[in-house]
Amino acid sequence: MTPCPSFEEMGFHGRVLEAHKEARASDLDETIEKMRGRGRERTPEEMFEMRAAFGEGEEVVNVLTGETFRTFDGPLVLGY
Repeated sequence: MTPCPSFEEMGFHGRVLEAHKEARASDLDETIEKMRGRGRERTPEEMFEMRAAFGEGEEVVNVLTGETFRTFDGPLVLGY
């Protein structure tokens, strides 16, 4: 498997490359700010998936927003 070529290898140079990097950084900053402002409750399904991935009663940190929460440590009942 060959590695993905860099922007320079694909022909992006100078101002075009810098404009791309600036736009991407700006978009990423805006997206993270939106995520920080949401502060929503997690659905039972999301909690089930996180408990399956991290274990019961574990503290989990969203590395983009800094939000922390603890996975559910009891029986999960999906009441749909």
